[in-house]
Amino acid sequence: RDLTREREIDRMKSEFIATAAHELRTPLTSIKGFAELLLTRPDFPIESQREYLQIIEDKADLLGGIVSDLLDLSRIESGRGISLNRAPCAINDTIAHWAEQLRKEVTDHRFEFLLPDEETVLFVDRGKFVQVLENLFSNAIKFSANGSLVRLTAQKRGTDYQVCVEDAGIGMTEEQTARIFDKFYRVDASSTALGGLGLGMSIVKNIIKAHGGQIEVKSVRA
Repeated sequence: RDLTREREIDRMKSEFIATAAHELRTPLTSIKGFAELLLTRPDFPIESQREYLQIIEDKADLLGGIVSDLLDLSRIESGRGISLNRAPCAINDTIAHWAEQLRKEVTDHRFEFLLPDEETVLFVDRGKFVQVLENLFSNAIKFSANGSLVRLTAQKRGTDYQVCVEDAGIGMTEEQTARIFDKFYRVDASSTALGGLGLGMSIVKNIIKAHGGQIEVKSVRA
């Protein structure tokens, strides 16, 4: 029996555990360090205190995102799938509101959002829909040069609503493209790789599948 695939999965799981420990430790170190500063140095100017508290809040949000990914993974692995809280959602308005926040937080990339003129209301989990956007744009930003354009195009296609996200990154090989939705898979798993647990795209696919949708990726290696 060919055990190549099983061994590869075991290797990826081992890398995932090491990566997860690192991804958790990094924000925890920042939170602890700045909290200790605030506790031991009450003479800091109020501006510095606010700056350090903002860093603590940002790192706590990062930790929350990691924990959410791990919980989603647990549900998927147990066969329960992604839990959805569906409600009528104005998609154009949701994307526009999220895009406004993104532009405030990310200033080293250019963004373009092409939305249909007419509003579309879909029965979806709004939080999970935004989670999909965040994962797709996080990858686009992470693997493309500063100043480059990331574009979202949305359009109504019959009874479907299609969202396309394009970036000007270096692209992926055919093998990388074929495995992008695998759990624990990271395109670059080296010690100098950018952060991430290798779960984002797998969770994105499961969220979209839970909504009855489909996702595909096309990439050209530069």
